[in-house]
Amino acid sequence: MLKNIYGIPFIIIALFLFHAKAWSANSFDILIKIDSSINPKNIRIEYFDGKNKNIVSDNFSKNILRLHGVYYSEYVTFTISIINGVFEKNKIIFFVNNHPAKICLSQENKDHETLLKYHSLKEILPAFDTVYNRLFKELSTNRRKEVASMNNFWKQNSKGPTNDSLHRLFKKITQALNDNTISFLQNHSNSYYSF
Repeated sequence: MLKNIYGIPFIIIALFLFHAKAWSANSFDILIKIDSSINPKNIRIEYFDGKNKNIVSDNFSKNILRLHGVYYSEYVTFTISIINGVFEKNKIIFFVNNHPAKICLSQENKDHETLLKYHSLKEILPAFDTVYNRLFKELSTNRRKEVASMNNFWKQNSKGPTNDSLHRLFKKITQALNDNTISFLQNHSNSYYSF
């Protein structure tokens, strides 16, 4: 019984140190450079630091914006989008860690739509890019059949599920896609991307 009493302070200290490490702040430093074809006032930048969603209100100076901050997770998650009127379009989502990061942005007009493009990445992991993000590439490959079924459904039913049988079919396709995705992410549950 007496031995157990001496172990309690050790357990409390170990739990405190683990808790402090789990919630300790990391710092980030990112340089965002935009092409001269982009109006900086049409760019919206926000990031999630592990606790809060932050909207960046800093202004670009000579088409460059440098951001510093702290985050409380494995990565800080950035979202950059173009604002077209009142709508946000073409979001780019990427992860940054505690290494100095850089991203260059340009725009491309395609089919009467302005697309935001990125290049010259340094210490940045785009969340939904099969070239840079190996796990997303595996997920995309794994879900190819279900995504093709969903695309075919929308090609044949551009107005969506307009009757009960189409609604059941849509639900079945969606369920298969979701089941496949969840199964894949469960098998990669240690990856930050799976959250």
